[in-house]
Amino acid sequence: MLKLPTEIYINIFQSLDFECLLICQQVCHSFREMILGSAALQYVIQLAENGQREGPCCSTWTSADRLARLASHQSSWNKLAWNREIIVPMTDGTSWELYGGVLAQTTSDGKISFHQLPSDLRCIEEEEWSVDVDMGFEIRDFSMNPSVGLLVLVEESGWLLPGSVHEQRFHLRSMKTGEPHPLAACPMLALQQKIEHENNSYDLQISGDLLTVLCTPFSAEIFELAIWHWKSGSLLLNIASEDIMSFTLLSDRWVILCISVPCINVAYECGTPSLLAVDFREETNDRKDLGDIEHCRVFRYPEFADVYNICMEIRADPGTSCAKNSGVPFALDTQTFIIVVTLCVIGMDSVIKNFVHFIPSEFLLSVVESSGGRSAAPLDWSSWGPLNTRLLATAESPSDVWVCYVYGNKFVISEEVGQYGYSGRLFDFSKRKLWNVDKDDGPGAPASINTQTLIQADENLLVDDVDSHLPYWSRPFSLENGHSHCAVLCSEDNIILVDQECKEYRVLVF
Repeated sequence: MLKLPTEIYINIFQSLDFECLLICQQVCHSFREMILGSAALQYVIQLAENGQREGPCCSTWTSADRLARLASHQSSWNKLAWNREIIVPMTDGTSWELYGGVLAQTTSDGKISFHQLPSDLRCIEEEEWSVDVDMGFEIRDFSMNPSVGLLVLVEESGWLLPGSVHEQRFHLRSMKTGEPHPLAACPMLALQQKIEHENNSYDLQISGDLLTVLCTPFSAEIFELAIWHWKSGSLLLNIASEDIMSFTLLSDRWVILCISVPCINVAYECGTPSLLAVDFREETNDRKDLGDIEHCRVFRYPEFADVYNICMEIRADPGTSCAKNSGVPFALDTQTFIIVVTLCVIGMDSVIKNFVHFIPSEFLLSVVESSGGRSAAPLDWSSWGPLNTRLLATAESPSDVWVCYVYGNKFVISEEVGQYGYSGRLFDFSKRKLWNVDKDDGPGAPASINTQTLIQADENLLVDDVDSHLPYWSRPFSLENGHSHCAVLCSEDNIILVDQECKEYRVLVF
């Protein structure tokens, strides 16, 4: 028999994490009944099992309220049963961004228009505002992080003008006012250039205190990657190479690059694309080539045969931290997310094959950290890909323009199903959620789990058959009054159809 009052046991349980609570449930019948009967303890367990973390919601919300809201949220996503739709018109500008649930677009009159997308289930209200960014220079591109109100403006290079300085400039501003960001020690970051590249394109990623930029010249001769600690203005890494195709941050010390050579300082093997993980905290910040990187790990892909060209793109969006005044009851856990690599393989006979590769961030991080910081031997596909990742051959390839197709562990892609309307599919790689799929057979349960895929070599330009086993569940969705030409995006609370012909974003609100 238990000798202490139930309230004392509950107080003790509230200091435990979800794994310890699950163990305590198995100790005895009394503990099990206590934990199952406490909304506060069940909320801790359900947050973890659904890949969520507690938000800064106001104290008026009880644990029972949050638990019920979380259950509704997960059921709606499992069934893809959105509550409503809103239409956001496209502006007449040239740049856009979707991050942290905010859709932003430039306008022809020198402004950036922001639209906070709503969530009925997480109590996020729709909001619109604009910032005047006519600051005496032309804006080439921009990025943002709503959790800290950071707006990064990329200045158009004017190197052909008399007296121009050979540097790329990135201005750190406030999303609400356009003024210099109060947390930035220097309102502008500069990257010195040795070559006058015209018409650069930019890929920017903001994660916590890190700003990463990949500059791609129109001539595609030298790609330049830079990582800053944007608050202090410190440059952490600077790589210039013709072999970088894309990047994403894995953690606050590792960046993952798609490269067009299989490994560093190893003989080139035709038809073998690779990923390169770089520990930028251990590298010096002087401008260097890929061959000068000392702290890295190479991940090789399966070998392709009779290949003319391979294009790779890597994307991940772990989500953002919640603003203290956001009032949401829960939010995505940013520690675990899926990394998506798309490969477009063009054969010598002009046959095109599309592949999408899914890599859990925690797996990749565990491998690179096991190397002890120094460069280790390249990993062949057989030693890292089959058991821990998933490679799919797809009829459609994600858009190379509308690239926000992954968020957390979710991924969306268009499908060709019928002649009319729009069809797409949502994939979910949340490991803890998959634990509960088999026992959850109610109306809110997700579709069945897929655990194995065999890609046959002779049909896909591969030298050998490729097998991979990372489980996932997926569910198709369609809109009869949609259009098949739409691209699809994903955020924490929304699926967004991009209709360029109708010049609108069709937002499905959860």
